[in-house]
Amino acid sequence: MISFCKSLIDIFAAFCNKYKLLNPNIVNRFFISLFFLVISVLNVSAQNDWAFSVNVSIKDIETKDQLNGVSINIVDVITKARVHSAVSSADQKIKLNLEAGKDYVLKISKNGYVSKTISISTRNVPVFDKSIPSFIFDVSADIFTEAPNEDYSAFRQAYGMIFFDEAKKDFLWIPNPDAKQKEEELKEKRKENRKKEERSDRKDIKEEGKNELEILAAKKEEALNRAKERELKRKDEQAFRESMREEALASFNVDYNAPRLLYAKVINTETVEKRNYIATVTNVIFEDGRKVVFRKIVFDWGGIYYKQDLFDITDLTYNLYIKIIVLQQ
Repeated sequence: MISFCKSLIDIFAAFCNKYKLLNPNIVNRFFISLFFLVISVLNVSAQNDWAFSVNVSIKDIETKDQLNGVSINIVDVITKARVHSAVSSADQKIKLNLEAGKDYVLKISKNGYVSKTISISTRNVPVFDKSIPSFIFDVSADIFTEAPNEDYSAFRQAYGMIFFDEAKKDFLWIPNPDAKQKEEELKEKRKENRKKEERSDRKDIKEEGKNELEILAAKKEEALNRAKERELKRKDEQAFRESMREEALASFNVDYNAPRLLYAKVINTETVEKRNYIATVTNVIFEDGRKVVFRKIVFDWGGIYYKQDLFDITDLTYNLYIKIIVLQQ
């Protein structure tokens, strides 16, 4: 590239010299300066060619139908500015490009449906690491239709978070267990309501022609099925809680069979109020002298984050660790 540009400069200088157009020395200096300016611009462009894109598709959580006309907005958490706004169509995904080193909130809304928010963080992305490619992250969100006499307050917090894992060099999805549980509860509640409506319809039909024994047999069978469903759900929830507990314990890298490492003392706990969030800061010292700072950060927009020193941890991990420490006091 350099030799090619130099050849062009020499040819142009010789042309100017032949026809007495310009001083060749002036031409050489001009084109050399122009050449290095172009190279520097290309270098800056190459360093900033990293991109993170989010492909968003929206479905009805109950019918699983792809939805049209869903408003998709992405807001910068720090500036509160809306950086992207789009409307989805059922036959294609919406592609939104984000910058590195920032925190965003993706809000999904549609008339007649319950809104859903997702946190996105590109803070830890090493944008100048050539081994890190640009990313395209698929977000497939399911939303509820609104219904009367239902509480949607639990859905005001972020449903989950997309963040960059430095060890895996990839973006990961971490769901919010509380929001997920509330969603499952609402699905189960609506399922039960549909069953009640179906039972009511069946009752009307049976009152017209079926005898009492058939009605009692149907109710007994339905009760047995519900009992089986509840038992299966209870076992699934118990297995999920155990797996999350094991994951939380493993994330501490602490030997809980060693009493010296387990013993810890809370130095102090304080509440810090900032412009857009409230943080609960707990300083802990272990018997071996190691100091750890735990933070629970609640943003005004509803997002909740938990940290151990400077690292993000899950809410289950945070609550488990704090509970263990308090029990030792």
